[in-house]
Amino acid sequence: MEMTKLLLALVLCAGTVSGFFDFLKSSPKPVEQHIDTNLVRGAPEYLHAKYTLDPFVCDNGKAHRLTVINDGFCDCADKSDEPGTSACQGTVFHCINKGYKTVKIPSSRVDDQVCDCCDGSDEGRVANCPNMCDEVAASERAQLAKVTSDYKIGSAIRANLIQTVRAEKAALTASVTPLGMEVHNLQQAADELSAQIETANEQVTLLESTVAHAQRKLVRHELQVEALNFASLSQLLSNLLKVLKIEGSSVKRLAEDIASPAASKGADASTTSRRASVSSEDEGEHIEGDADADADAGDRLHDE
Repeated sequence: MEMTKLLLALVLCAGTVSGFFDFLKSSPKPVEQHIDTNLVRGAPEYLHAKYTLDPFVCDNGKAHRLTVINDGFCDCADKSDEPGTSACQGTVFHCINKGYKTVKIPSSRVDDQVCDCCDGSDEGRVANCPNMCDEVAASERAQLAKVTSDYKIGSAIRANLIQTVRAEKAALTASVTPLGMEVHNLQQAADELSAQIETANEQVTLLESTVAHAQRKLVRHELQVEALNFASLSQLLSNLLKVLKIEGSSVKRLAEDIASPAASKGADASTTSRRASVSSEDEGEHIEGDADADADAGDRLHDE
């Protein structure tokens, strides 16, 4: 029983597989055809095989006959059927430019009677543009060679400048250390001079203070001397006035005595005694005045 079920299963599987292969054999296959190369006009080289298969399949999977390619109408929603015309807006045209480099231009420049591609492929239907790709490539290679030569020359100049600058930098770096030491020494010397100047300024200030004190003291001494001289002179004048007063009285009395001889005899004794008393009083007052002046000067000196 089990063997029967197994055999039936194998038969069914074999039938299914054979039917699948028969389906594949009966399905239509794309046929590669040798068609006009104008059909691949404007398409990049890596997509040329796509435009040689019939039917042509759009990028969204919709199939068309090859006749829709570059027929001036947008048959594919993705616009892939018009790589070589300006029928579909927003597309690009690929200039193959063999011998040079592939260039992409807007499809609006296709068949506008202006040669945009160096191989002239963008104007194949309207204008006869010569293939200038070899000349363009040669010119660009010449420009590139000149740029390369200029770059090499500039690189050599740059290398020389770098070496020169490095040598100058090394020399300057070597001179920095001695200059730094010199600056350090000069700074120390400047600090020492500043300290000396500060000390000198302090000494000058002290000397100025001493001189000012001495000047004030000298002025006080001069005032004391003037005061002493004035007091002595005043005392001397006072004493002189007293003497003159006494002498005047004596002369007056002497004249009166001469005028009256009789009275003069009696008055001689009194005059003589009066003179002696006046002289003793004057001397006492003179001595007392000198003592007072000396005492005042001593008090002033003590105050100083």
